[in-house]
Amino acid sequence: MNVRVILLLTLVVSSLSSQPVMAVERADGPDLFSEMRLHDLDPQSQQAAYDNAARAIAGKDRRKADFWLARYLGATFSADTARGYADLIPLFDQREDLVPTAFISGRYSHRFLDFFVRGTYELWGVPHERVSEADATFIARTFSDGPYVVELVVSPALEGWAIIGDNPSIAVIPLVSAEPPAVLVAGIRREGEPVRAFPRVALNADGNRLQYIWPIEAHDLEGDGTPEIWIRYNEAWADGFSQVLEIYKIEHEAALVLFKRFEGPMEGIARRVEDGTIEVAEGFTNKELTGHLGFDQHHIETFAFQQGEFVKVAERNVPHLLWSDAWELYYFGEQANE
Repeated sequence: MNVRVILLLTLVVSSLSSQPVMAVERADGPDLFSEMRLHDLDPQSQQAAYDNAARAIAGKDRRKADFWLARYLGATFSADTARGYADLIPLFDQREDLVPTAFISGRYSHRFLDFFVRGTYELWGVPHERVSEADATFIARTFSDGPYVVELVVSPALEGWAIIGDNPSIAVIPLVSAEPPAVLVAGIRREGEPVRAFPRVALNADGNRLQYIWPIEAHDLEGDGTPEIWIRYNEAWADGFSQVLEIYKIEHEAALVLFKRFEGPMEGIARRVEDGTIEVAEGFTNKELTGHLGFDQHHIETFAFQQGEFVKVAERNVPHLLWSDAWELYYFGEQANE
């Protein structure tokens, strides 16, 4: 096992009405955030992002403030810098809109809560050339498969979250905005030159913000030589989240068209397994009068693609994946064990 360092989150606050404070400690384990550290900004650029955020807040420009705050968080999230979330607390204090408006269970694995708060930082820590200050957007994911190219364009929206339980705490999370929504920009490129641009596609996220978006994948379902584009994301709700897996067909080499959407509600799972099957999990409990953040089990259904459609081939119940570190395998597959 290749064990690396992960920064684990400990949220320290005196009450839900106080501003968030983040204390960070190190622990052994696979590093789920290593990719983003390749793009840390230099100290001068970090300070510029901070100053721009302060000016945007003073000018009541929420979108630009969210842009620069997210940029700062993405660019400073590194084991090798003292800068980070704590620097922004004085700026958060100036934002009345960052009081907690959503909540999640503190019963979940500490590693999961760390991911829930900071997993999105990866989207904002991309290289300079993939960031547009003019329209406050980031090209968070890029992908190519033969002549097909896909980019995911997103904007940040900061939101206050309460982590409820025996030791309640709060955090500000730079989610993916619903307005403007995350957009897939796709097309065809040959010999390095663009040939055709497809109509843009907004992710079907029910008008909600997104907590995390996985890297784009392509898999050829029907073996016809044209891959389908697979998009997976966590859709944030006021009380938790659901997980979504969308499959888009490339139609007539001219457009992306949604072919199938799987959703794992109640803090569930929607993922493609290495053998090509799909697992969809929904949280549940046998206990009466228990809200979904107290659910202690997951019901998992497995689907296989057969004769042009997905067919359920198995189902099972397991202990709630977020109550232990079992969630990592379902979120990151083999890389969780590397």
